Amino acid sequence: MNHRVIFRILFGLLLSSGAAFSGNSETSLAGSEWRPEELSGQQLEAEVSVFLQFRSEAKISGLSGCNRFTGQYSVENGLVFSGVATTRRACIASIMELEQEFLAVLGATRGYVRSGIRLELHDDSGRVLAIFRQTDWD
Repeated sequence: MNHRVIFRILFGLLLSSGAAFSGNSETSLAGSEWRPEELSGQQLEAEVSVFLQFRSEAKISGLSGCNRFTGQYSVENGLVFSGVATTRRACIASIMELEQEFLAVLGATRGYVRSGIRLELHDDSGRVLAIFRQTDWD
């Protein structure tokens, strides 16, 4: 076997083992979609309609509970979301509260750790703000 094949095999094993990635490569997030399982220490119900997509060119989009949102992200020094804008639909109070909490978490995020299909968002002190599970498998 040549060295390139061995490297690819070892790299694939490393990725599938759940090694952590900490905010230093945009490509580790670009093209992925995530659903929060825990937000500010609270478990979310399975039927909650919230998701976050990391798109190419450092863009994000998703559903924050009631409204769709778009924005940008940077992984230059951790993870920071910016320019987040939402539609302006109104929903029941509990969904609107969840949405405000989700958007507040995005605003407070300063770092992340990705381990396989698990993504933790952290604030500037390293505290876990949210835990996500990857929902796309391509």
